[in-house]
Amino acid sequence: HDCFFIELINAAKHLVQIDNNSSRGYNVLGSIYLKTDKLFEAEQILKDGLEKCEDKSILKNNLAKVYSAQGKEEQAMNTLWEALQLDPNNKNAFDWYIAVENEKGGSTQRLEAYKKLAEFPKSWRAKLFIARYHLEQKEFEEAKGIYLEILTIASDYEDAIFTITGDLGNNRKIDYIFELVFPIFKVDKHGIGASFNMIQAC
Repeated sequence: HDCFFIELINAAKHLVQIDNNSSRGYNVLGSIYLKTDKLFEAEQILKDGLEKCEDKSILKNNLAKVYSAQGKEEQAMNTLWEALQLDPNNKNAFDWYIAVENEKGGSTQRLEAYKKLAEFPKSWRAKLFIARYHLEQKEFEEAKGIYLEILTIASDYEDAIFTITGDLGNNRKIDYIFELVFPIFKVDKHGIGASFNMIQAC
């Protein structure tokens, strides 16, 4: 078991050396250090990555995990928020933040968290859940308006299209699927999951 992780660490160190303009190697090595409880090393390599790489959101999110493992919860939450400021659609950071807010105050707090994240430029993931809320409240025009906003910035993202088609299908808004999604849909880009959603909706 230990030998396996040592091999992974060595491979990740090599990745950092040959791919030092990318955050990938730093994230991989930092995550392995975190998994093996080498928290000081994890913190240092992720901080190194933040100094050297342009793509910082995932690095910040992983650093927040390290701070949490160190028991520094306030610093972890501040760093998590910084990750979301850099990329509000970072799924790992997004899911963690929403889980924390949900634990604080249930569905009401969760909805407010979605709205807070939706204010960031190019934010679309949070808007998916705000649209879902409006669908559940039978506020279909409000949901449609949000979907139009989402599709101006996230029409190429498979998980966005999957969620939209699934939620519209579950709420029997088949006309919205054909109006909003069908004209832009491509199986090779958006995946088989959204295709099944549209077939089931019909």
